[in-house]
Amino acid sequence: MNYDAAKRASVLIFLFVSTIAYIGCSSGPEPRGESKPLSEVTYQGIEDAFEAGRYEEVIQEVQLLDPASQPQEGEHENLDWFFTRSVEGLVDSYHKAVDSNDYYLALSLGRSLAALHILHPEIDIDLLDERELALRKLEEAGDDSPVPFLNRFLFEEIDDLSDAQIEEIAALSVAEANGSVAARIAGELQNRGKTLDSSLSSFINGRKRSPEEQLPAVATVWVNRGMTITGGVGLPDRVIGSGFFIDRRGYLITNYHVIASEVDPSYEGYSRLYVKFSDDSDTRIPARVVGYSKTFDLALLKTEREPKQLLSFSPDKTIHVGEKIFAIGSPGGLENTLTAGIVSSTGRKFLQLGDVFQVDVPINHGNSGGPLLNASGELIGIVFAGIEQFEGINFAIPSEWALLLLEKLYKGGDTPLPSIGFAVRETQEGLSVIYVAPGSPAENVGIRYGDLLTEFDGTKVNKLIQVHPLLINHAPGELVATRWLRDGQERSLLIRMEKRKPTPFLPLAKIDRPEDLFPPLFGMRVELIGGGLFSDRYQVQEVFSGSSADETGFSPLDPFTLQKWQVIDDPGVVVAVLRIKKRKAGFLESGVQMASYLETTNFL
Repeated sequence: MNYDAAKRASVLIFLFVSTIAYIGCSSGPEPRGESKPLSEVTYQGIEDAFEAGRYEEVIQEVQLLDPASQPQEGEHENLDWFFTRSVEGLVDSYHKAVDSNDYYLALSLGRSLAALHILHPEIDIDLLDERELALRKLEEAGDDSPVPFLNRFLFEEIDDLSDAQIEEIAALSVAEANGSVAARIAGELQNRGKTLDSSLSSFINGRKRSPEEQLPAVATVWVNRGMTITGGVGLPDRVIGSGFFIDRRGYLITNYHVIASEVDPSYEGYSRLYVKFSDDSDTRIPARVVGYSKTFDLALLKTEREPKQLLSFSPDKTIHVGEKIFAIGSPGGLENTLTAGIVSSTGRKFLQLGDVFQVDVPINHGNSGGPLLNASGELIGIVFAGIEQFEGINFAIPSEWALLLLEKLYKGGDTPLPSIGFAVRETQEGLSVIYVAPGSPAENVGIRYGDLLTEFDGTKVNKLIQVHPLLINHAPGELVATRWLRDGQERSLLIRMEKRKPTPFLPLAKIDRPEDLFPPLFGMRVELIGGGLFSDRYQVQEVFSGSSADETGFSPLDPFTLQKWQVIDDPGVVVAVLRIKKRKAGFLESGVQMASYLETTNFL
């Protein structure tokens, strides 16, 4: 299991018991301007970006310029020329990508163009939707595996597809042993009054398996890291986890933390990755990492041996508390171990993006990366963490997040996730900005503290969990359409996203001002009222309900001095030591130590 994650949860409980405030969040600097003068966004800079083919950047920057700013005489007539030509450039690049079957580039450009159309519907853009692109990819798969594209049709609309397209997907789902997609396609064919092909009918009838019958689809993941010296004695350094096959070509999913030494550039030791099949636990099969996401603690591996059985993703996204579940893995290296339990809770904020569910199914070291199944033997989650000190408190990543990342994992390497660079808190009015990272896309487009995010990628939002899947669907460098409220006035913005850092707040906590970091990290807005030789003086302006500052008894107008601000890289924590005079305590001065984990859940 991921005991780094478990350690984080343990630290949280320890800090709470010790009355040390602990909360995870993000932060927000002083208000920035809404539009940029040519001194900041120069006409020459836009021209350079256009010449370099950075069309998304041109489109974003043109919308930000002060309308009164005009290019110098002798330059192009106006900035509209660059906007129009950049849109044309994006469209041309998109069609070239479609014609050359460059699926990933076509998807990326198509999403930017779709964002442009959301905010400027008068711009007529002829786009294939992502489903149509996936169909083309299935037809022209070549050496690529069709599995990630086939899985799109587990949830995509299919009732308007032609009979030929439906039958093609049906045949492919049988060939790829994808029971969930096959069942959905079979249902659509029956709705159309079609007779099922004998191979499809036979496959559907035999696809249901009990959790016990799914044992052959699970493997032991084994990482040899050489020897470690403890007390002058050399001991074998091994990492054991679990994984499960989703592709007959030997692709399997596990946790990132199991195979981290294979891809982490900071790791300098020996590392060799192997997989042990359930029916041949004595043989170690060499494997390699294809793609991985540290943020979601997921990795896609590949062996050159075909598995005997595959797991299919459950078509049901709804997980119910109390639902009976089963875990398969290799706890302590004991292969083919099946355990049972129930879902204890859902919607736990345990990862930076997305959510997880809590389970009581017994899992231990070696279960990491193993599948969590429902009673029908379908994949509903991936085991990733547990808390050793508390029996029966374990966690799993819902399979829907793995499905969202699947194409990116197959593409290979460190799966890039996008970021806009701001943090929010959920309020009755909506998602309120409480931090804007310096130099981020959010700062570049003029987002500031107190702005309300009302719409993202064409979807109205008021909860973080609504934004996360929309964000993950994009890639760095793409444009996304957003709508905001400021002082009752609506504002629409196209924002060009950047690559998300693994722990965005770790570098920010070292360079940004404490007064800007207090809102997201500790849940209170503060004002700097004076500086001292060894400490600065602040006053609390607002305390967010339910935050660590609220639970610690802070109130508006409480004065305090910041005695210490320390960033601890491992495990990634900020510690603030304060001397405060709380109004609720009769303004008697007291010392308070607060800590916040930097892997926050509200940084977008």
